Amino acid sequence: MKKILFATLALSTFAATSAMAATHHRARVVPQAVTNDTVVSDGVVIGKDPDAYVRFELLRDAAAPNQG
Repeated sequence: MKKILFATLALSTFAATSAMAATHHRARVVPQAVTNDTVVSDGVVIGKDPDAYVRFELLRDAAAPNQG
């Protein structure tokens, strides 16, 4: 009887953990004031710089896959 109870408890814990993990969403930040020198990627403000080359680098770095 203890084995069945333990197996049921383990299975229900696994199912609940998987369901909770599936409902996690990344919060999106809506910028209040976006100017021409603001860099926005996927709805998130990445940075701000008057130099177009620096803004390009910020966008490129945001699009790169995370290392590590």
